[in-house]
Amino acid sequence: MSEQNDLKQDIVRDKIISFIKTIQDNKTNYFQYLLGISLVLFGFLYYNDSQINKENDSKVLTGKALNLYIDSNIDDAIVDLNNVVADYPSTKSADIAKFYLANDYLDNDMIDDAIVLLNELSNSIDDEILRSSILNKLGDIHLDKGDNSEALKFYKNASKLDVVNAFKVQYLLNVAKTYKLMNEYSSAFEVVQDIISLDDLKYNLKNEAQQLEGQLNFLLSK
Repeated sequence: MSEQNDLKQDIVRDKIISFIKTIQDNKTNYFQYLLGISLVLFGFLYYNDSQINKENDSKVLTGKALNLYIDSNIDDAIVDLNNVVADYPSTKSADIAKFYLANDYLDNDMIDDAIVLLNELSNSIDDEILRSSILNKLGDIHLDKGDNSEALKFYKNASKLDVVNAFKVQYLLNVAKTYKLMNEYSSAFEVVQDIISLDDLKYNLKNEAQQLEGQLNFLLSK
């Protein structure tokens, strides 16, 4: 029994010695490997920390800009909002800044600039309610420009998102009205029928849909 234990201990000792010798023989390689792992880990931690700091800094600057905007100090607010977009791209703060900048462009009849920002937002914002509102706004802009086909596309995209019923119905009404403007009365009528058949339809929306239904019935009977 003692001989078996001695034999086991010898085997374990030989493995430990062999492992130590391997490390000694490959000391440079091990140090290089550990150094590489350490650098990768440090880089990851530094990047993660810098991203957190970047997000926090963008929120502070955006908050300052919005306070200026609320206080009607529009010019200074616009400067800060532009800085948020330029210095902190791909952040939620940049999306908020773009939204306010787009509204400012609309107020100043800079329609094409507003469209560029709203198109960017429609692809970057995850919140479907906000995204649907932006798509609907793009529909309104194109409708005002007389580009009915483009307006229809945006209204349809807005109505397809997962939003509360009242918003969806308003977007569908916009779809139906645009079809009507394009003299596509049958398509408009189908959309209105879908609206009226919805459950829990608010009175004002149902009333608007029924009025539009009456107009379309008249146009289709001509």
